[in-house]
Amino acid sequence: RRLRGGTGAVIVVPLLLKGQVIGTIITINHIDQRAFTQQDVEMLMALTAHAATAIENVELVSKTTNWAHTLEQQVAQRMRELERRATQISTVAEVARVVTSLLDPEQLIAQVVDLIQERFGFYYVGLFLLDENGEYAVLSQGSGEAGRLMKERAHRLQVGGQSMVGWVSANKRARIALDVGEESVHFANPLLPGTHSEVALPLHIGGQIRGVLDVQSTEVAAFDESDVAVLQNMTDQVAVALENARLYTAVQQELVERRQAEAALLAQKQLFENLVAIARATVERPALEDTLQNALVVTTTLTGAKQGSIFLVDEEGVVTHSILGRTTERGEQSSIVGKVMKSGLAGWVIRERQPALISDTYEDQRWLLLPDAPFMVRSALAVPVMSGGSLVGVLTLQHEAPHHFNLEHLSLMQAAADQMALALRNAQMYEEQRDLVDQLLAAKESAEAANRAKSDFLATMSHELRTPLTAVLGMTNLLLNTPVTPDQKEYAETILTSGDALLSLIDDLLDFSKIEAGKLETEQQPFDLRACVEASLDLVSARAAEKGLALAYKADSAIPGTLIGDMARLRQVVVNLLGNAVKFTEQGEVLLTISATPLASPGERQGEGAEWYELHFAVKDTGIGIPAERRGHLFKAFSQGDASMTRRYGGTGLGLVISRRLTELMGGRMWVESEGVLGQGSTFHFTIQAQATTAPPPAYLLPEQPQLRGKRLLIVGENAMSRSILKEQLQAWGMVPQESASSSDALELLRRGARFDAAILDIEVQGEEVDSLLLAAQIRQQRDSQSLPLVLLTSVARREAAAGAQIQFAAALSKPIKPSHLYDTLVGLLVAQAEHVPVPSSAPTRAIAALPTLDPEMAQRIPLRILMAEDNVVNQKLTLRILKHLGYQVDVAQNGVEALTAVQEQSYDVVLMDVQMPEMDGL
Repeated sequence: RRLRGGTGAVIVVPLLLKGQVIGTIITINHIDQRAFTQQDVEMLMALTAHAATAIENVELVSKTTNWAHTLEQQVAQRMRELERRATQISTVAEVARVVTSLLDPEQLIAQVVDLIQERFGFYYVGLFLLDENGEYAVLSQGSGEAGRLMKERAHRLQVGGQSMVGWVSANKRARIALDVGEESVHFANPLLPGTHSEVALPLHIGGQIRGVLDVQSTEVAAFDESDVAVLQNMTDQVAVALENARLYTAVQQELVERRQAEAALLAQKQLFENLVAIARATVERPALEDTLQNALVVTTTLTGAKQGSIFLVDEEGVVTHSILGRTTERGEQSSIVGKVMKSGLAGWVIRERQPALISDTYEDQRWLLLPDAPFMVRSALAVPVMSGGSLVGVLTLQHEAPHHFNLEHLSLMQAAADQMALALRNAQMYEEQRDLVDQLLAAKESAEAANRAKSDFLATMSHELRTPLTAVLGMTNLLLNTPVTPDQKEYAETILTSGDALLSLIDDLLDFSKIEAGKLETEQQPFDLRACVEASLDLVSARAAEKGLALAYKADSAIPGTLIGDMARLRQVVVNLLGNAVKFTEQGEVLLTISATPLASPGERQGEGAEWYELHFAVKDTGIGIPAERRGHLFKAFSQGDASMTRRYGGTGLGLVISRRLTELMGGRMWVESEGVLGQGSTFHFTIQAQATTAPPPAYLLPEQPQLRGKRLLIVGENAMSRSILKEQLQAWGMVPQESASSSDALELLRRGARFDAAILDIEVQGEEVDSLLLAAQIRQQRDSQSLPLVLLTSVARREAAAGAQIQFAAALSKPIKPSHLYDTLVGLLVAQAEHVPVPSSAPTRAIAALPTLDPEMAQRIPLRILMAEDNVVNQKLTLRILKHLGYQVDVAQNGVEALTAVQEQSYDVVLMDVQMPEMDGL
């Protein structure tokens, strides 16, 4: 349309997303009513369509990425739970193996305590045993230095007293303190100041409590019911093992006291050792049927019983599993079990929960005489099978002779019953472990499939995002090469800036997907380390100058000049850390330091005449700092130190994740130091390993500089860091620098007659009286350019201000200062006696550099026949217009099949090939 008033023209195009207007793009020419053609309208309509598509794709990528991240977190949480459960089960099995292989109580307790503490990582583990009177629980073994000290001091806690151990000793059941600060019976031990949660579990032996297992953690709510179940299982195993050990010890003592019965006691000792063997066998053979059958055979053999039976019951006392010592049909077995449970000895033991010894069945009404019995039972023995205070079954033995069984047999069978209870629990855990393994494998396969799907999706979406972005950026560049108003130029440059930022986000997503897929690789090529670092500084210097930040770097002289590695990936890491430092720093400075340490490399890695180095990079800023509680989130994907940081500063939260992975690929690591105090900032460190080449160092790195040695230089600048770095560099060349923090101090030095060969001034310096440009003018009133050459040190963005002051400077250097440029300048001034030159009045650096003008006569100078294989219509238009500006006519193929046909029909010099196309892709 024409503008009101009759002059100028305007194009207004709606920005549509799914049929809804979400904005407009307006192009105005205030001068020419015919400035726009229908072709311009079509081009802007295509631009808005693809911009909307790009926005929609970005939203889709964000939602999908969040979904994938949430799924990963859920899978990871489930896998951690399953791995924790697997660790618990494997530790239970390990404890079982330990307790069944040792007969020395002290050694057994020490190994169990250490094993539990080591496997679960608890803060403290202690095992108490009740004294003979049952009044105190005495510490038998404790973990760590605190445990050693308490054992030396005979630490004990009163039964029923104000402690978790005392409470459990009196009440005979486990107790959990999720927060000891709110627990009424917690004993605050000064040797264990870090305790925040505690669990205590009873050691049951034959229905009696003999001790307590005490476990403490530095975390609040560190224990749950599953932990109690696992720990109680191990506690019961320890209790059984201690009882076995006690019996074994009693036999040993009896061997000493009763030498006249040595043969009998040796036989008894063998019985106990066989019992230990039974315990070991039940651990090694997890199948329930095999375990119980084996236990029954061994117990009948050891006691000389004629036959035996095992009955397992549930919480209601209903028989769930039975093994009879006689062969029966299924129906007959069910009938026998029913009768025995109702009126027999096994039923009595289950109801009373007590062991029973019948010396003569004729004189005891608890024995039920069954018809068709294979032999007449005259003596019987039955013991309950207890697990954690609950009855789970009964073991019975019978013999045809009266008075066959005695109290020793009863003790043996009680120990065997306890071991059967553990075997039953181990068998159940074995089945659970098998289920856990299946779940872990399924979760692992699910996670791998999710990762593959996400990586494939990100790779595909990155291409789909780049396609419209290429059109947006390309068309915008073409628009900038047409006559536009300053406002239109600013709008187009804003589009380019946003597009470049979006491309950076896509690159981060691609790198992250490569990391997760294990496909991120590095190259090994020679490169100049200082050139790499200085190029990185150039990329962030404009932003630092806009915020008024001092930006500098300092490298040790021991750093080799040329290294073999991946310069692009190293620059990516350095730029990321420098960019973050500038982003999160509002005032002050950002300093990059580099040091090198020679490594003793293996012979196969060390090249001829070359050495390996570990390079240490540190980026220190004076920004907002990072509190300790937030530092753990820094290196997690899609995370920053605080969610508000993302809203305020932007970014995907992938930069540090990618950077750390890159440093690891280059043989190093990354970490951060920060006090979390505003103004003190943070320091990000990373290391890499690289091999130095044998190339000779450049002139400015040589230790001897006779042409500069002894020259006196005046440094004027208010930033102490910049002055210090500059001073160190000049001293390394043998020069004699003198610092001045203000213009007034510098002028006073000159008034007193101080002589200098040159002076370096900082354009950003603000003294108490005059700034640096006025300082230069006042210096010229005292010294001319021949007696005191002046070197201007300034940011590129402020060169126009310096040029407008019409001050004669011998040279001008951009910040941050680069040693090679400084060296060349000083050599030119002080050795070659170069002429003084004014400061160049170059235009300020913009965020986007203007495109070079396209050469319309290029096709005449370099004639080419060009074929373009591209299915995207907008990218076809973009490429055709760019090539048309260069004077080329291009043939177009919609896909790979058409491209092959075209190549067969005629010869081309160049084929421009898209990768993803229908029918046949570019590859």
